[in-house]
Amino acid sequence: MASLLAWRAGAVDVVGVYSTACDRVVGIPLDADGSNLYVLGLDGKVVGLPRYGIAALVSYPTDVVPVGAIENALDRDFEYVKVETNYQGAIVPLVEGWPIQFTDDKISFLDKEGREVVIDRESIWSIDISPMPRRTSLGDRAVSRYRFVHPYRQFRCAAEFHGAASGRAVVVHPQEYVSDPVAIKRRLDHIIEHRAILRAYDRTQKFYAVPQVYGNQTSLGYWFSFGSRHGKGEGRDNNFTPILSNEYSLGPFGYQHIMLTGSTPMGELVHEEPQTQFYYRFKADYFHFSVFYDPNSMLLRSDKYQWQRGDLEDGDDRHVERASVGMGFDFGPISLFVRTGNAIHGHRRGDVLVNDKGDLAKYGAGYRNHLMRLDLILGRGSRFSMERLNLGLDLWRDVSWDYSLIRRGYDDAGRSLAEGVGHRSGSLTNALYANLRRRRKYIYRAMLSHELLKVDGRGSESFLKAGVSASLVF
Repeated sequence: MASLLAWRAGAVDVVGVYSTACDRVVGIPLDADGSNLYVLGLDGKVVGLPRYGIAALVSYPTDVVPVGAIENALDRDFEYVKVETNYQGAIVPLVEGWPIQFTDDKISFLDKEGREVVIDRESIWSIDISPMPRRTSLGDRAVSRYRFVHPYRQFRCAAEFHGAASGRAVVVHPQEYVSDPVAIKRRLDHIIEHRAILRAYDRTQKFYAVPQVYGNQTSLGYWFSFGSRHGKGEGRDNNFTPILSNEYSLGPFGYQHIMLTGSTPMGELVHEEPQTQFYYRFKADYFHFSVFYDPNSMLLRSDKYQWQRGDLEDGDDRHVERASVGMGFDFGPISLFVRTGNAIHGHRRGDVLVNDKGDLAKYGAGYRNHLMRLDLILGRGSRFSMERLNLGLDLWRDVSWDYSLIRRGYDDAGRSLAEGVGHRSGSLTNALYANLRRRRKYIYRAMLSHELLKVDGRGSESFLKAGVSASLVF
């Protein structure tokens, strides 16, 4: 199954490393350092060649790797890599072998059967690096006889044969000739650089529940909702405000961030509804940091951003967050975080409207694997409290579900209920989100939620809310 994410290369790039006019080693580069280039020769032995002695590199494309076994007699360990991938919700082996070629988005492996296999970096779920065995057989297969023709500059050199000792030789002509010292240095440094990236994958993967929390994509869309109580007010709206999302990633287990502007639901807020916002979050190894800000609080006067008399019925109350800053630490599937921000509570008793602004501190923990996401957030202010449970299910590739359970409480013990302004309330909200991605170009979302509000002396009231969204990915 996972073979759909890894494919055999159409040609294997065998390299001839020339140290003099006719002295060469033909094989596959395995590794490099500041002093040597290490090559798997076509005789199956790993040899180290001094970098300063390399006069030219010649590329020969072949259909197979003409090597039957690998033997490492050097006093140096080479890396054997095993890669797993997430295929249809299951973590399965993708490839194991020796990485031999690299591009920014793909890695080429010589696998244990002697085939060259290419994988996409974004298909990596986990990676395990171990020392290469001193001797390894590359499958039970016959090896043909090959003659790698010298390039034109060395056409007088004697012919060399590799592989089988007898039989008709397969003649392979050179495709590329590189003799410029700067170009040779760049190629060897390229091997060192990408080997280091591979080791970084192995070193930092313990800080990532998934290899890429954010990908590389930008989307633009709109939310339309009805029944909103907290995400909008008389001076601010949450419908048809364009939501622009930009995600960036340096690759698996690397720096990643997301930046959102516009109106959309947010799993960190005190309510489940779309709200206009600027949001930025990045993750780098074990650390993550986030900033949330509602730009309406800057564009509107303070008294216009607050709850207005027309927003609330008698006995009603509302809650909105204006800004927050958060940070946290990740290890494996576990995440711990803390956030501090500012929230505005509003309630109305008859003709008396109260806007209570205050700080809101949040603490929480999260768990994530390839199938689910779970977050528990506890928030406390001077008179306000909240708890939020978020559960996400990623059971299918293009469909995911999110559920939120939110409890809010407000207790203004500093005022007397007899004065008509004191307020004590509690609410419980259940919200369900469905997310559908089509053809990797369109994202559709839908929301359905129910809020039950209980106010002391006023009984309880239910509110049903819903919303839909459509985004274009580019």
